[in-house]
Amino acid sequence: MRLLALGPLPPPLGGTTVLFDDFRQRVIDLPVDVAVVDMNDRRAGSGKLARLGAALSAWKEIFGGWSASDVVTLHASSKRFILYGAFLRLLSLLSGKPVVLRAFGGSLDLVYQRSGWLMRQAFGLAFANSLVLLETTHLGNYFRQVFPKARIDRLPNSRSIMPPSDSGSSRNGRFVFVGHVNDAKGVGTLIEMLKRNVGAGIRIDVIGPLTQGFARARLDGVPGLNYIGVLPPEEVARCLAGYEALVLPSQYEGEGHPGVILEAYAQGTPVVSTHWRSIPEIVQERKTGLLVEPGNPDQLFAALQELRGNEALMQRMRRNALRYARCFDAKYWHLSKWRVWLHEVHPPA
Repeated sequence: MRLLALGPLPPPLGGTTVLFDDFRQRVIDLPVDVAVVDMNDRRAGSGKLARLGAALSAWKEIFGGWSASDVVTLHASSKRFILYGAFLRLLSLLSGKPVVLRAFGGSLDLVYQRSGWLMRQAFGLAFANSLVLLETTHLGNYFRQVFPKARIDRLPNSRSIMPPSDSGSSRNGRFVFVGHVNDAKGVGTLIEMLKRNVGAGIRIDVIGPLTQGFARARLDGVPGLNYIGVLPPEEVARCLAGYEALVLPSQYEGEGHPGVILEAYAQGTPVVSTHWRSIPEIVQERKTGLLVEPGNPDQLFAALQELRGNEALMQRMRRNALRYARCFDAKYWHLSKWRVWLHEVHPPA
């Protein structure tokens, strides 16, 4: 089988580029010949002309590799998934070549709800007779109702599962936030929680880039909060292993399965997060973590206090987190499952 795979490669390292690169590296272990077209136009710079040039170059590669392939796969986040997916579906109708469309993230339903008539036609075309792989159970259930005849399966966020770091044997008594530092990810809730509970002894390190105009000054002088800055991606796992729990009070509207939660599980680090979007699909209440209402600093404080005062619960959740991490092993999802999907759309002769 000859496979043409379209998606964004690093750099920069991020959720979508990491996932597609892992797929690229693992699928070569299947009995397929793989040709990859890098759809990452961010390296071309911020100029519109530069990005347009990068996109045209990528499409030139796609047209060049189309006739030589048996199956075409697209790996993209929401809007690009729809626009590119609809066009690839048109090419599929003309050529009879099967396509598999994979959407990253958890916001595809919101894009559909906010779309006008023309964009919804593009959705319908993309979902018609293509195998569509969605990240969350929520998205799968939603689009099965919108497109009852569509072929939809689940391909969750995943990570390469490595042995836990040794630093997990000596945790530092602190909590940690890792992610984009902005209000949508819940940093404002963290700040308010700490300000309301001065003297409680809760200490939280905040790691990640300041985004969406979040002012560095808002982090200064907050009791118990220490802003570390940005860590290289390869250091995140070792970092997470040294903390009592990951705190992610997100209310980001497009939240799917945050990769940092899976990275925490792989280190045996429990998670405190929110009843928000698809997060409850991967945070098992009182098994791998605790869930609070988004934007509620008092509930967040109570959850952290419970963890600090209940060592038996903490130890149980650490063991469960390590076991649960295996459910998101990239080797299974990007090797075993893709073998099944590729044979489904292109059965062996």
